[in-house]
Amino acid sequence: MTGSALLGHPPNNEDDSLIVLGFYRAVKIPEAAWNKTSVIPVKTLPGAPHDTRQNEVIVSMAVAITLVVMITGTRLSLRLFMKDLHWGLDDWTIILAMLSVVAFFALALAAAVNGGAGDHVYDLTYAEFNTYLSLMWAGQILFYPTVALIKISIVLFNRRLTGLTSRKWMIFHNTLLCLLVLYAVITILINVFICIPLPTGLEILSIGRMSKPPRWINQKPLVPAFSAIHIAFDFILLLVPLMVLSRMKMAFAKKARLLFLFSIGVISTVGAVMRSVVQPTAKQIDITYKFPDYFRWSIVDCVFAITAASLPTLNYLIPKRWDESRGSNTNVVNPGVNGGGLAFEPKVTSGKHEIRELSFKSGNSLTDEESGSEKQSAVTKVGTQPDWNDFHPEIKIPN
Repeated sequence: MTGSALLGHPPNNEDDSLIVLGFYRAVKIPEAAWNKTSVIPVKTLPGAPHDTRQNEVIVSMAVAITLVVMITGTRLSLRLFMKDLHWGLDDWTIILAMLSVVAFFALALAAAVNGGAGDHVYDLTYAEFNTYLSLMWAGQILFYPTVALIKISIVLFNRRLTGLTSRKWMIFHNTLLCLLVLYAVITILINVFICIPLPTGLEILSIGRMSKPPRWINQKPLVPAFSAIHIAFDFILLLVPLMVLSRMKMAFAKKARLLFLFSIGVISTVGAVMRSVVQPTAKQIDITYKFPDYFRWSIVDCVFAITAASLPTLNYLIPKRWDESRGSNTNVVNPGVNGGGLAFEPKVTSGKHEIRELSFKSGNSLTDEESGSEKQSAVTKVGTQPDWNDFHPEIKIPN
């Protein structure tokens, strides 16, 4: 079989012709207009540049993957080997999220190496263009469940801690978990079954090989809707640290540090907003060459989300005397979105402990719930739990 022709030129082989047919079906050009000499209408203007940004894509993906693995690996190592830290369901979830982020970035890397991402679209062959669209399809399927997993990890962490303070917090976290799982499942199903019947491969070549055109789901309203929901979850979860931090008494230097860490999560939200704004416009002309311009916001979104999710544990690396020298009286931080939330990173001791239910009161401090003449705490036995008296040296629960 001869090599694939450049886009805009007559097909060199049968696969080129079927790629053109699949493209016609995907963009809903009447199939009667297709024949074996039809082309994907791409023109090379006189004097058009032939530079490439492929290396830019490769380097950025390699750096992003390295950062995600290092940040998550550090978090998990601390949870495993520091006796004061407790491994939870949020850690298992962040492992899945990390693998999903790495896979998402790997698809972009493959798009640069094999699909012409970073090259001008008129320098691509039909085969490269088919590979590029196939990888972008797979990336679209993977992206929304990926960010949902990061959010789920943070919500699980917050539920494990702030959920103990009141029933309302627990209901809030459980509701978010249900909505996030539903969001992930719906986005997967819609993006996988974008056309019915589903082609044997997520590629326009497979669509061209079908005996008849598939039926397409109209994605124009769905893509911005998915992005809007993604951003809405970020803003909802940003309210958690704001609400908790506003009720905390602490030194100015401590609060300033928490606000700085909190800003890490805000950057992720900014990335999500910019991705939804830039991506549609960047795809209109020379889509493969513009790929680094809009995909950088996906990198910002995912990398800073993973970072924000791990900050409560990474905060443990800060020397204790750093806080004490500034008169801090709390050890709280989960500044994150993609998700977000503010919560304690607990110190854990062995054995079974009784958890005294805590609540926020108007005095801006954590106190025991007392009722009547008998000084009773609201006790919930839930198996092995943190000893709240060891939670932090400055936070004590009266006997």
